Amino acid sequence: MATKGRVLKLTIMQRRNPNLTEEEFHAHWTTKHASLASAWLRRNGIIGYTQHHIPKSTRDLAASVAKEFSWTLSDYDGHVEFMLRSVEDLKKAVEDPEYPEKVLPDEQRFMDQSNSLVTVGWEEVYVKDGKVVNIDRNGNSVYS
Repeated sequence: MATKGRVLKLTIMQRRNPNLTEEEFHAHWTTKHASLASAWLRRNGIIGYTQHHIPKSTRDLAASVAKEFSWTLSDYDGHVEFMLRSVEDLKKAVEDPEYPEKVLPDEQRFMDQSNSLVTVGWEEVYVKDGKVVNIDRNGNSVYS
């Protein structure tokens, strides 16, 4: 369960199926998988689903900054974020018969699931639409 009533954000870092080009991966994820997954996720109580596309061309934009700070630049092709009330909500979704029948086979078409990386946490937003948010008059986070 999320802490202090916060929703959880489950993030899965993904690599493309090595049999697809980078362009084919991103196109399939956007044009085919998004609509298939969205209806199934909503029906199973998932409250948010966001795709983050990370082609090599955009990774390259951060290469000099990563080098300057000695950061390791991720080579994942994208990541997906699910907003959940609990991890049980995602478990319920993958137990839905539609997952093994339709969603999983589609994921296997364009993703290399054996190389995925998962994180779970919550989001604290402090700058939104160019404005400082969630900081009280005393300069403290409203999340604390």
